[in-house]
Amino acid sequence: MAFQIADDVLDVTSSAEILGKTPAGLTRRKDDLARLVRGGARPPGGHRRAEIAARALDGVPSDTSFLRELARYAAERAR
Repeated sequence: MAFQIADDVLDVTSSAEILGKTPAGLTRRKDDLARLVRGGARPPGGHRRAEIAARALDGVPSDTSFLRELARYAAERAR
């Protein structure tokens, strides 16, 4: 979910050159997210979902550092 939220925001705030693909443009949901981003607000849910995913790995008896970083990347990616 964090990845999708970031993807939706990037579709309305980034360029094809940066994304490496043609931005999908605005839908109603993306328009709402774009207004929040342009107004200086943080997109809802992305970072929170990434932290929930990272915390879900607590107690796993093996190295989960890659999965934790992947969750954070999904929310913070730039392209």
